[in-house]
Amino acid sequence: QWDLTSVYFSVPEVYFTKYGNLQRVKAEWWEYKTQPIVVVNNSVVKDNLNNHLGEVIGQGYNSSFPYSICTLEKHGSITSIYGHYVFNYKVQSANRNLDSINYAFYNNNLSDKTLVSKELLEAYVNAYTSSYVKGKLDIKNGQISADLFQDTVDDGRTRGYNCQEIDANDKVNLLSWDTAGMNAWEKWTWGGANTSTEYYDISPINADIKDSEIALSDNNLADILLIDSKDASKLRTFYHNAKDNGERTVIFHFAKTDYFAWSEKVYNSNNEDYICDCQLSTETVFLDFKIIQLTFKDANNKYKVIPVVSDPVDIYKDVTPALTPKIELPNWLDGLKNLGNKTAAWVILIVSIVVGVLLLWLLFVILRAINNIGNIIIKLLLMLAALSVFVVIGYFGGTWVYGIINGLGGLI
Repeated sequence: QWDLTSVYFSVPEVYFTKYGNLQRVKAEWWEYKTQPIVVVNNSVVKDNLNNHLGEVIGQGYNSSFPYSICTLEKHGSITSIYGHYVFNYKVQSANRNLDSINYAFYNNNLSDKTLVSKELLEAYVNAYTSSYVKGKLDIKNGQISADLFQDTVDDGRTRGYNCQEIDANDKVNLLSWDTAGMNAWEKWTWGGANTSTEYYDISPINADIKDSEIALSDNNLADILLIDSKDASKLRTFYHNAKDNGERTVIFHFAKTDYFAWSEKVYNSNNEDYICDCQLSTETVFLDFKIIQLTFKDANNKYKVIPVVSDPVDIYKDVTPALTPKIELPNWLDGLKNLGNKTAAWVILIVSIVVGVLLLWLLFVILRAINNIGNIIIKLLLMLAALSVFVVIGYFGGTWVYGIINGLGGLI
């Protein structure tokens, strides 16, 4: 998923009157990508993980660690391993191993919209003292463990200290489907039907928030201004207070980063018994963010630079669950799929009728054989048993066939 990270602040209206539009914002911050944040739906597992936070097990298997995290599928004597990352399992692939767990949270419902709040995540990072294998970050007086963060950030971004000046014309795109990396076949079959322009060509600086927008519901306000709906109420209050003080509220979208979330399972590391489900995710955090300069541009293309002093803020996002993707087929391919489903439904119906006729013939043969028995009581009991067996077969078989045909969309 995409994270569009934003801050809002107010500027005296007199600056806009005197110097024109807000054209550039210069800011500085420290940027880091979290290690996988683990959320389990079993409180005992969470407590046990807390007892082993930061323990490095290496790239192999450590039987003393209480759990394995991955997804297993067993087919007879063969066990297949799935999952984006594998932690503490006997057979691993070296390109997707975790060698330690540094975050452990509990949430009984892993489909909650918010698995871990941004406030709780920030408090966790600030209070973490379990390990310092990679040392400490050069920020916050060296109190934050570097073990909580990866050695890299997203492609094209800078880990650690950043100082950037972002122009209002530096547009941002948030596409759910992008044809840029597709080959000709992919563009023909998928691209035209799935390219989203809902969040296309976004200006990073919004200094034109309207009263009509502020009056909307939290969710609608969040959709229009591209902010978290949980912040909508605070923004609305901030906006009104700023306006009363002769100030204009500005929203600054300064970073587009990846938010990655996936589901795995927790197993007993000794016998591979399934224990509970878990959710893992990674996000980018921004520490000591502050705005240091504003640049205005008037109608005559004259620029005015205003130095700014602002209090630094730390920016975390809520931990949210993995999404279940819904893929929509192009019309022609969707029609071909429907035709295939209808054909399969008719084939199943015809085969089931043939099987039904064969079963009736077999029942007739069995009843004729039973009729040759001399003992009338045994004959009746056997006939009743045979009829009962075939009625049961017919009922469950017919229900099963009906379910399959109905699942394929029916015959018409």
